[in-house]
Amino acid sequence: MAAQGGLLAGILARQPGATKHDWRWSSATVPTAGFIGAKFVAHLLLGALLGWIGAGVQLSDTWRLGFQVLAAVFIITAGIRLRWPNFLPWLNFELPAGARRLVRRSTKLDTVAAPAALGFLTVLIPCGTTQAMMFAAIATGSAAAGAAIMGAFVLGTAPLFFLIGVLAKGATLRPRLGVIAAALVIGVGLYSLNGVLVQLDSPWSFQNQVAAWRWGLSGSSASPNFGVATTSPTITVLADGYEPREITVPAGKPVRLTLSTKENIGCTSVFRIPKVKIERVLPETGQTIVTATFPEPGEYTFSCGMGMYSGKIRAI
Repeated sequence: MAAQGGLLAGILARQPGATKHDWRWSSATVPTAGFIGAKFVAHLLLGALLGWIGAGVQLSDTWRLGFQVLAAVFIITAGIRLRWPNFLPWLNFELPAGARRLVRRSTKLDTVAAPAALGFLTVLIPCGTTQAMMFAAIATGSAAAGAAIMGAFVLGTAPLFFLIGVLAKGATLRPRLGVIAAALVIGVGLYSLNGVLVQLDSPWSFQNQVAAWRWGLSGSSASPNFGVATTSPTITVLADGYEPREITVPAGKPVRLTLSTKENIGCTSVFRIPKVKIERVLPETGQTIVTATFPEPGEYTFSCGMGMYSGKIRAI
């Protein structure tokens, strides 16, 4: 929902539809079905390609963060347009003029075409869970098995997107629902954008801003003391949401982190420490040992692949 739901809500909210006195379920379900159907086809093809290529395909950090920023901007804009439809009219997701002319013969096709095109392009906006499914498809080494994994994943998310479609279409007809939907969509967009800031270990991330306010209110200019640096050769971190989230280690000395996972297929299946350029794809269940050296005293953020979960390593 964070990566793609806001895009769907925005494009449905901008479509012409029935008036509030003549609202029909088809006005929401038909475009949403087009979105999900095209998304299903695109992910089938992607899964087949990944299964065929095997372990040779992986999105770089630059591409992944770039797509996440782009998605966040469109989601926030979509939320604002739920209340002010003319906001940034040039930043619109529309079919090319030639394609629009081809489908304009049928009102139903015109209603479905843009959501379907967006659904097909969602392969370019992979969230953390989608990435986990992509890695699973790669690991199969089979085009058929890879397609089955990605196709089943899209079908599993279909009920959520149908709900988003109904709420988005209803938001254009009912003012109170529109206010709630706009606030939720903008909030999701900001949440996704904050995930990028966390992955970049930016001081402007929500977590770092809260920490700065906390330290300022306490009257201390230093970071909070996480405790004495551990002398244990290995620190175990439960990777499903991260526990512990605050770790103290000696600066300038190698530290072994044992990342433990159990049936973990969410965005925490990717573990990152940006400042020391560490990224690991974790197995669904098992243990992964990461050896890292934190050269300078200070704080180092670790996070999942989408920046939704994070923690701090303090080197002293």
